[in-house]
Amino acid sequence: MIISASTESIVSNVVAYEQCHCVDIYLNDYVSLMENIVSTPKDAELIVQKGIIGNDIDD
Repeated sequence: MIISASTESIVSNVVAYEQCHCVDIYLNDYVSLMENIVSTPKDAELIVQKGIIGNDIDD
């Protein structure tokens, strides 16, 4: 997954759609998992370093 400036808006909308219209809620589960795994900036840095998530946001 590549994180960009529009990621939050897109993910929020898909999660809302998934919760209302889908039996299987895969993205919601993924978001919940990431919220539990990433609790500090150092956690996020490690996930980017390992190639699990890419960062496409300009600093």
